[in-house]
Amino acid sequence: LYWVDASIVPFVGPGGKPERYIGIRTDITQRKRMEQHLIESEQHYRLLVDSLREVILRTDEFGRLVFLNPAWTDITGHPVVDTLARPLSEFVDAEYRSVHAEAFAALMAGDRDHVRQELKFVGADGAGRWLEVFVRPVRDATGQVTGITGSLNDVTERRVAVDQLREQL
Repeated sequence: LYWVDASIVPFVGPGGKPERYIGIRTDITQRKRMEQHLIESEQHYRLLVDSLREVILRTDEFGRLVFLNPAWTDITGHPVVDTLARPLSEFVDAEYRSVHAEAFAALMAGDRDHVRQELKFVGADGAGRWLEVFVRPVRDATGQVTGITGSLNDVTERRVAVDQLREQL
């Protein structure tokens, strides 16, 4: 079996009725195979990303979220659909926004190739969650930084344990 793209054009005679037809067929089997492979690859990628327990994110050049996997909702309680197009900084605890803004500016300026830090985020319930942030700049074909991508990992339990240990010591 193979795929073809076909065009058929009639040649109309003096009576206004088709007398002959000309058909052109192009074998598009390879293109169809590539399309199917692309669909399967996207499904595989989506399954992997959606099953991760850490947040995978991407922002545009203004810091607005353009991609989040479902772990965002699991960790913060904020629905992904309500979060997209909003700045990531909006979810950072007010006390740590300047730290976040400084790191984001350095990435966007191309001064840093990555940032790893722990920041306190505010969940949908108002409670603070400590997230380890690891992000890198995204560049276009010309090398221009067009946003950031990376991960957020919930380290709240570890952070609370360390704080308790410090208090005891």
